[in-house]
Amino acid sequence: MASKSIEHKCTCCSEKEVGQRTVQLLCANGQRRSYTYTNVISCGCAGATCVPEAKQKYSRERTTLK
Repeated sequence: MASKSIEHKCTCCSEKEVGQRTVQLLCANGQRRSYTYTNVISCGCAGATCVPEAKQKYSRERTTLK
């Protein structure tokens, strides 16, 4: 009898192309400020290696939100 198994396929979505954009912000006091940010132009999914859950090592890290 053949062994039954499941083939896992994983993908990870991330940005493929980004660019910088600068906009003018208008403050409540009437002042204008320039603000530059990273703009995602396109994104997509790339293949990733799946690791069976039993083999994964988990670490407990405490994070503090400020």
